[in-house]
Amino acid sequence: VDSGHYRHPFFTKRGYRVAPVVLGPAAANPTKDESGHGTGESANIFAVAPDVQLLPVKMSFVNSKGAFDAAVALQPDIITCSWGSSRRNPPLSAANQALAASVAAAWASGIIVVFSAGNGHWGFPGQHPDVISAGGVFLDEDESLRASDYASGFMSNIYPNRRVPDVS
Repeated sequence: VDSGHYRHPFFTKRGYRVAPVVLGPAAANPTKDESGHGTGESANIFAVAPDVQLLPVKMSFVNSKGAFDAAVALQPDIITCSWGSSRRNPPLSAANQALAASVAAAWASGIIVVFSAGNGHWGFPGQHPDVISAGGVFLDEDESLRASDYASGFMSNIYPNRRVPDVS
């Protein structure tokens, strides 16, 4: 679930399997990824799992819950979302409570849910307890892994004893 997926020759040349883009509520033009974020994130997915089939869901960012629910309806094994908002303290807004409920329902149905830990902020729903929270790292010059300068790492104030990220 992201800004879409552009069928770039990079993906075609490598034989990556990408299903047609599903539009979430208020999203338009399934052949375009206006910001490139979703396409870039799909490259990350294929870098670690080249044999997967990607089922891209394009969101409008006005209705993230609706797009997430559209992804759940596809019954995938994994839903990955490299987006979210910053929520340091409770209470959650009604919209975030509804998204949290959708995340919990997806997990309860057997779907693995991955969200970004955040870009230097208090990532939500990355801190949700039913989520695998992903942080950002890169390979340093000495080939060691190093957290990116804007990677998030924190103890959640919303979900007690929840440390973010789970994996980087």
